[in-house]
Order: sequence, then structure tokens, then C-alpha cells
Amino acid sequence: TPAELTWKSGIDVVSFGATKNGCLGVEAVVFFNPEMAWEFELRRKRGGHLLSKHRMLSAQMQGYLKDGLWIDLARKANSECQKLLSKIEKNPNIKIIHPPEANLIFATIPTKLHDKLISNGARYNHWSSQMSPLDVPENETKIRLACSWCTTELEINKLLELFNY
Repeated sequence: TPAELTWKSGIDVVSFGATKNGCLGVEAVVFFNPEMAWEFELRRKRGGHLLSKHRMLSAQMQGYLKDGLWIDLARKANSECQKLLSKIEKNPNIKIIHPPEANLIFATIPTKLHDKLISNGARYNHWSSQMSPLDVPENETKIRLACSWCTTELEINKLLELFNY
């Protein structure tokens, strides 16, 4: 349970990010040890993270947590990732680096294919063999494909068309 993973196991603080799952600039810091919260409040102010319209962020978080919306959004992102994975792993030009655990796919592709994808409008993170900590061959590029709560079947199909020439 979340309780067993956090305060019951001795965790004092948890960062709960919402920005990458549908909110606009919303992150929460949850303190299980109230003594630590006051110092954090001072650090937050000192760091310039005191927004005058903070209620706009709080309203997002309230809606995000209501009725499990945050879980629904994460499930949608993970589901779209699995749909994409099930199709691209059949392509011999794409090597999955490790099985996805959430909404991200890390793979290597031939650099020529990467160049074609980029020139045709595909957008994703990529690392050349010089930039990657992995041992990536000179003629391959490491890529990160991310699905989100708003990824559509049409977007996946467009990317698949590019992958398959």
C-alpha cells in the first residue's frame, strides 16, 4: 500500500509530481514528519517558489486527486505505451533497451532511420553514440519515446508509418 511504501517504512518526505501527468506546473511535497515542514516552507520562500496565485495550482491538484483522476491519466499513458511497444518491437530496426515499466520506451534505431524520422516531423528525445552512457554502435541512435494521457491512436499510427518507411 502507499502507506507501507512511505510513512510506515520510515519515509519522512515524498515528492508527488503532477506536471508530467496532466497538470500545469503542479508538484506537491508531502511531509510525514511535521517538524521538517516548517524548514521546507522557509526554503520554498527563499528559493522564490511562492506564487501569488498559488490557489490556481492548488485547484489543479484538488481536481487531479479527486475521484482518482491521476490514476486514470497514468493508466491511459501506460496503456498507450504498451500499444506502441506491441507494434514497434516487431520492427527488426528497433531494439528495445529494456522493457517499459510505465509510459516510456527506450530503444536504439539505425541513425539513418532516426534522420528520416526527424526530417518527417517525428519528435522524441534522442542521444547519439557520443552522448549516451550506453554502448551504442556508431551507426545507431538511442531514443526515448514517451506516451501521455493525451496520446492518441492517430499519433501512434503516424509514428508507426514513419518507422515502417
